[in-house]
Amino acid sequence: MPASLQGPRAATAAELCQSLPEGIKQHTTPVAAFEAALASAQGDDVVLVVGSFHTVGEVLEHWQKKETKWQVNSKAD
Repeated sequence: MPASLQGPRAATAAELCQSLPEGIKQHTTPVAAFEAALASAQGDDVVLVVGSFHTVGEVLEHWQKKETKWQVNSKAD
């Protein structure tokens, strides 16, 4: 799931899709692409985030915040 990045050297999702098969869903941010991948994952599926440090870092930061929120919520239950 290609996503656009911010910055002068970053490619947009549309630019990335020019090298991919037609019909691939584009996302405005790596986090949006990650969340869409999680939503469509089933059972034993693995969601793998690849790309630059900017891409992976943004998703990792999002995941860590989300994981912390889950841990706090599960302790409250």
